[in-house]
Amino acid sequence: MDKSDGTSQASETLQASETPQASGAPQQAVPYERFQRVVSERNDLKRSLDDALAKLKELSEQSARLERERAEAQGARLRYDVAASVGLPLPLALRLVGDDEKSLREDAERLLALLRQAGAQSAPAPLSGGVPAKLDLSAMTPEEIRARSREIWTSVARR
Repeated sequence: MDKSDGTSQASETLQASETPQASGAPQQAVPYERFQRVVSERNDLKRSLDDALAKLKELSEQSARLERERAEAQGARLRYDVAASVGLPLPLALRLVGDDEKSLREDAERLLALLRQAGAQSAPAPLSGGVPAKLDLSAMTPEEIRARSREIWTSVARR
């Protein structure tokens, strides 16, 4: 009797126990081939479900990460916009504190006032159209060039 060719009815059938079920009738024999197919389908579906759940978790984490990055980028852009409109040097833009444009603008104005009080050089004029004004080194003394070296190098790097 070979199980692989399916010729034997007895080898393809699971015999039910003779114990009666709750209804009092004995269990019926379940064809082994059908049982194998149902179990295989169940296992395939479970594997597919597990894969789908893992993919869902991965995509949810990716979505949350992208949402955080988008919020951070929007916050940084707003800080740069406020700093440029107030006349605050752009390297100080990320130091601004606030949740909305109004609070960021107030903070930028306070920081700019502190810079001016501290005797720091005046902040450059706000950028027009996002293009920095060209520096004329020929009209500057060596001391002025040294004092504005950071601004000079920043403008050179943008070109």
